[in-house]
Amino acid sequence: SFHIELHAILDDVHDLCANLTPEQFVMQPPTGGWSVQECLVHLNLTGELYCEQLEPVIDAAKASGERGRGPFRYGLLGGLFIRSQEPPVRYRMTSPKSFRPVPVLDNSALPTFLALQERLRDLMRRADGLPLDKLKITSPESKWLRMNVLEAFGLLLVHERRHLWQARRVKDALGM
Repeated sequence: SFHIELHAILDDVHDLCANLTPEQFVMQPPTGGWSVQECLVHLNLTGELYCEQLEPVIDAAKASGERGRGPFRYGLLGGLFIRSQEPPVRYRMTSPKSFRPVPVLDNSALPTFLALQERLRDLMRRADGLPLDKLKITSPESKWLRMNVLEAFGLLLVHERRHLWQARRVKDALGM
């Protein structure tokens, strides 16, 4: 279930960031790429944009009394894409400009990520009992790409696992 996946992500991020100094948190790997902080900032940016798309759709469906019973299934393309993003990463992708991390000069990346996870947990609770495979959102990345709420939740969670895996590789590359 998404709730179990979210709990595992929280355990992973706590383990990942435990004992990191502020200097280690912002260090980029010697071969280039994002720091642990930049991975979290990226997840915060994307998560916030997806939540902004999900909230009104979920709230409107609740208000109109829509109901749905699972089990729900991903669509063919949504399921293939979600499975292709699972770590270990086999295909590198360039993030859209709007999702690229911007420098953060404070220690807000981790607390912001944790708050976002609470927001996701709340959205998932509010979505319980709704027809997750029928409610549609527009991707914040591309206005022509639509997905159902089930796929959006799945994509958010696999995206977080992907970039936490990336952040762990940064720690390993830096010998932390």
